[in-house]
Amino acid sequence: MSAQDRRRAGVPWARLRRFFDDRREVSLREAAALLGRDPAWVIAQLDEVAVPHPEQGIQWGEMAVLVRETLTPAELEALAGGSPGFPALLRVSSVTWRLPAYLLIALEHLVAGERAADPTTASRLTVEAYVARHLELTLDPEVLERLCAEPAFRAAFRFPEEDPADQ
Repeated sequence: MSAQDRRRAGVPWARLRRFFDDRREVSLREAAALLGRDPAWVIAQLDEVAVPHPEQGIQWGEMAVLVRETLTPAELEALAGGSPGFPALLRVSSVTWRLPAYLLIALEHLVAGERAADPTTASRLTVEAYVARHLELTLDPEVLERLCAEPAFRAAFRFPEEDPADQ
């Protein structure tokens, strides 16, 4: 079994794909199963307002945020790229970079540190996922405001909070 197959073994890909297609709320138990985590982890990740009461589910948008934060960008596209409302600019693009070797070594050490800090996601964290996540976090608010004036950029950056399929 390849490393990629081992990473994917615990994730119910077909059920996650249906989740994006059906766009419905899920129970806490369903959310835990979809993410391959225990319910306590799911609750810890949710905003206090989104934590479900026993008789209620987790809203689609809240759960979609958790899925987006849990998967790599390539996995998210493979999973939900064909779903209604998936923003075109959220699709991954190949990039060829030329960086000094010391920066590549530093990047590998940063990723290794994050993997060590959270063993539950260690096998899923790729260098590209790390770079994408940290680049998104470091966007200057003024630059982000200008970029979000473009509807396609805004839809990708704010997905699923501002989902075009809901409009």
